[in-house]
Amino acid sequence: MKNLKSSSSSSKRGGSVSLEKLKSDELAKQLSEVMFPSGLGSNEEKSDDIDAIDEEDASIEEEMQVCLENYLMFLVRDKRCRDLPVINLLFDLYIQSGNEDAVINLLHLHSFIRRVVDLGFLQRQCAFRGLTSARVVLYSLMNLHKKAVRLALSIDVDLAKEQANKVKDSTKKRELWLEIASSLASSIIQETSEPSNEEIGGLLGVIEESSGVVEIQDILTLFPHITKMEQFKDEIVRALENYNDTVEDLRVDMQDFEKTSEQILKEIETVEKNEVIVTPNQTCSCCNTPASSRQFYAFPCSHVLHVDCLLSHVSPFLTREVSREVERLVGEVDKLDKRVSSSTAHVDLKTVQKLDALQMELDG
Repeated sequence: MKNLKSSSSSSKRGGSVSLEKLKSDELAKQLSEVMFPSGLGSNEEKSDDIDAIDEEDASIEEEMQVCLENYLMFLVRDKRCRDLPVINLLFDLYIQSGNEDAVINLLHLHSFIRRVVDLGFLQRQCAFRGLTSARVVLYSLMNLHKKAVRLALSIDVDLAKEQANKVKDSTKKRELWLEIASSLASSIIQETSEPSNEEIGGLLGVIEESSGVVEIQDILTLFPHITKMEQFKDEIVRALENYNDTVEDLRVDMQDFEKTSEQILKEIETVEKNEVIVTPNQTCSCCNTPASSRQFYAFPCSHVLHVDCLLSHVSPFLTREVSREVERLVGEVDKLDKRVSSSTAHVDLKTVQKLDALQMELDG
């Protein structure tokens, strides 16, 4: 009975092991069918299946990167996240994927982004990946406009013109536009010995596009070997007309300045001849007390006013700041005046000069 039970139990265990083995084999088979649907095919078929799996993995990885980029952009754009690691990671993802437009858009998204990131480091990253347009924008943001224009000329003339127009300083702007004009002229000369009217017209368009910082004489110096001037005739005539208008305007201005200077000289002579006579019994026009009793002002209209009377009369019409400044000057003048009046010894020249300066400032 024991042997029977033992054999019975062993058969149960054997059946259990066989069942587990069957399940394991079935899973292995299913896995094999997923990885190699054709079964035990040739090595070439297996290689093709592996390539397909690699492509699928790459597609999944690309989708995951896009999702990550969208999430980081949501944080920066909508939540205005200012964490430098987040912003740097987003730039790195865009640069690694070669998404040049996304890099440029991110640079212009918020002003704080341009303040916190290392523009020089981004420029080197873009250079390594060959993102030239992004490098142009980065050079411009770093105020390296000459490098920005030179780099832009290697890919797009319109981009170079856009960068040149961003410069406010007229001298620097002229240098950049001259470089653009020189590059265009060099391209024309290299292509043909006799430029067409269309090519010359495109080059002359720089004069208008640069808002006049480049002139026709600048363009002519770029073509020292040209003998046919009729291609430049219209622009030369226009330039001469502008010069004529400028000379006429200057002549009118000189005549106006001459008339103004003559009038000023006449007024100076008139003022020098004017004399104000104050009699001993003349009184202040405000308080009617003798004018000579204290410091006063005498005006060409023959009115005489004490200093304190005049200040009290005009103070209500002054702003608070001006009124405080007048009070300060009057106080300093009074102090120095008392010091000079009460001093029996030799008065310091600097004190007198300071008193005169304060009095002139108060009078002015």
